[in-house]
Amino acid sequence: MLHTLKKSRIYLSIFLLAFVLLNTILFITGFAPFGNKSLAIMDASIQYLDFFAYWKDVLLGR
Repeated sequence: MLHTLKKSRIYLSIFLLAFVLLNTILFITGFAPFGNKSLAIMDASIQYLDFFAYWKDVLLGR
């Protein structure tokens, strides 16, 4: 039981360290978790660009 608790504490510490580090880097660079300047918006714009290019080719019969 003590071994499991110790292992869980290590995993939680690693997760919190990574979470705090990532949020600090995003805060310093000006990114937000939500809104127009987030990692999800940048990723989605790249993926949708490829999707819409493919969709245009499909509609034109290429």
